[in-house]
Amino acid sequence: MMRNIRFFYKEDLIRYPAIVSGFCIIFQIVLIALTLSPKGESISLHYTTYFGVDFIGARYLIYGIPAIAFFISVGNAALGLVMSTRNEKLFAYMLSVGAAVISLLLTLAVLLLLRLNV
Repeated sequence: MMRNIRFFYKEDLIRYPAIVSGFCIIFQIVLIALTLSPKGESISLHYTTYFGVDFIGARYLIYGIPAIAFFISVGNAALGLVMSTRNEKLFAYMLSVGAAVISLLLTLAVLLLLRLNV
């Protein structure tokens, strides 16, 4: 199993999106920790153009966004590994790139939410 994982991450179309996704998740966590002060007041967690702020909650709930990005990245990596062992390399590539794109979009969501709350 470890041999499959090692060969799985030797391919550039798997390794680089995984690195981008990891950096995005770490960037999200560090940015949230440095930007929001640990006060007891609530923050805006969702904003729409029609209704404005429509979800307010505790400060720790914003850490759900990096958690979602992490679980999507790990899930896509696991599915990509399974697809790679079944000789479905194209699906593995799409899952890896998809995880990186989702992580980038969730990083943008964190940036916009922090801009809204600070």
